[in-house]
Amino acid sequence: MKRILTLALLALTSTTARAQEIPLGSPLPEAGTLTATDGAARPLAGLAGGSGTVLVTWNNACPWVDRVEERLVDLAAAYGDRFGFALIGPGTVAANAERAAAKSYAFPYLADTGNAFARALGAQRSATIFVFDGAGSLAYVGALDDSPTDASRATVHYLKDALDAIAAGRPAPVTRTEALGCLIR
Repeated sequence: MKRILTLALLALTSTTARAQEIPLGSPLPEAGTLTATDGAARPLAGLAGGSGTVLVTWNNACPWVDRVEERLVDLAAAYGDRFGFALIGPGTVAANAERAAAKSYAFPYLADTGNAFARALGAQRSATIFVFDGAGSLAYVGALDDSPTDASRATVHYLKDALDAIAAGRPAPVTRTEALGCLIR
């Protein structure tokens, strides 16, 4: 009985998460400014690159984040001249700064006090990726690729494919996928 209730709760959570994400084509939600790990207030509008913005819900305590981190950092290095990248995490500025320094992130890690911005996006899990095109419209939301646990097993690279298409002025070939990860509370 306990297993049935657990499965029912998981199914309900997945359905709710999908229904609450902002729709494709939505503009970047207003968030004012978020505080970066260097203590500076960063307006989200200032993060955009020429082709768009990549925002990723993040959580230092989430093992799913650890599994995609290196791949995300590599993509940010490869596409950082065209897209602005930022991590949005619930931790304190100090906790996020410690991780950002340890990992040498080349992009901002922003503190989302109370997960207000994650809620505005409709994000339910860390790490969920939101790609906004150069016009500021949501063009892709979901997972990094089809293998959240093992990079060597990835066969479809959702984020890379979306960035290539958007930079070329085309729509992302896949616009929405299911992001696995830790629940955002």
